[in-house]
Amino acid sequence: MLYLALMWTPIFCAAAGAWMWYGAIVFVHLLMALGFMVTGLTFNTASRFAMSSVSTAVRLKEVQGRSFAVVRFSGIANRTNLQRRTEQLRAFIKAKNLNAISEPVYAFYNSPWTLSFLRRNEVLIEISS
Repeated sequence: MLYLALMWTPIFCAAAGAWMWYGAIVFVHLLMALGFMVTGLTFNTASRFAMSSVSTAVRLKEVQGRSFAVVRFSGIANRTNLQRRTEQLRAFIKAKNLNAISEPVYAFYNSPWTLSFLRRNEVLIEISS
């Protein structure tokens, strides 16, 4: 929390102190101190609220380990790419004499505005171990 307050305080205060040209040093020091206190209180309140609101809604469940065959690829995960990668993974499973026991599961890890060549996508098929 202290790290976040130290990180965000100069950002919040830079715009407010930029227009000051006379006596700016004293004003900016006071503004930095005030910004540090307000930022610290804001993050402290937000973290307490987040923990209290999430803790009742989140339940942990233990699941047994499973084995998957996975193919990872970058780019847009459209129907054509997913089908091509699924066929590629099924061919790999067949070539290695593995037994697929589930339908493919698709995993997408990036936000929509991530550039296509930086995206990480996966096709997973559970196999018997």
